[in-house]
Amino acid sequence: MFYRYTKAGARIAVDMDGLYEGEDLFLLGGSPTLNDLPLDLLRKPGVITMGMNNVPCVFMPNLWIGADKPNCFSPHIHASPEVTKFTMITRRDLIVPGTDKKVREFPSFFFFGAHDKFTFENFLDPSRDLVWWRSTFPMALQLAHRLGFKRVFLVGCGFNMNKDPGKQYAWSTGLSEEQAQYSANTYSKDVTRIAGLLPTFQRKSFYLVSCTPGSEVNSLIPYVPLAKAVDEVLSGKPSVADTNTLVHSSELKNLGQASPALQPAARG
Repeated sequence: MFYRYTKAGARIAVDMDGLYEGEDLFLLGGSPTLNDLPLDLLRKPGVITMGMNNVPCVFMPNLWIGADKPNCFSPHIHASPEVTKFTMITRRDLIVPGTDKKVREFPSFFFFGAHDKFTFENFLDPSRDLVWWRSTFPMALQLAHRLGFKRVFLVGCGFNMNKDPGKQYAWSTGLSEEQAQYSANTYSKDVTRIAGLLPTFQRKSFYLVSCTPGSEVNSLIPYVPLAKAVDEVLSGKPSVADTNTLVHSSELKNLGQASPALQPAARG
């Protein structure tokens, strides 16, 4: 279950499970490789994207998830109404830096509870909450499954930390050596978790595909170049309609006469 808040602060439960049932998702992480990928392909109609943490500093996705406090993120992320955003409910009343507004007062925000009691075996079982293993990535996978996505393409998810301060993320950072090591340890745990989760994913018909060259998970899951992945996802979708084939509303009655199924039911 997810929640949103009214202007007066009232909490409203929202059922979003299965909202994107059967669709594919491109999940974007902050690896420096993100800047080397043809991200414009992800703006095509029919492509759905989710960004983690500060990814919107590089690419504005359809969906966003962040688990940390708002001072860890660029405030423009919270203020972007075009992005459907998800974060932990414990962050709802925190003030977004540079503003006088609480997180829950920004547009298009949904909140969820979180705990660390999930296991690899029950990771995808129905639950009110999402997992918090001190990493946004597992949480994003659970959210993707809850929303109904069946296949998740990992973009800019390298799961490694460059020691060069200028190449730690796809955006500018100034992490200390200790902070960089903390992130590196988190990535290592995420790779181990993916390996442990794959049997459950297989059982639930939930699939991961890497679109990140050189990713640490490329030995665990299939790798497909981003351009090829986008082509594959869009191959089963209708293309932009030829306006010459569209029917004017005045012609609908003629279509009805040609199709008995569209005729009103006879009254007895």
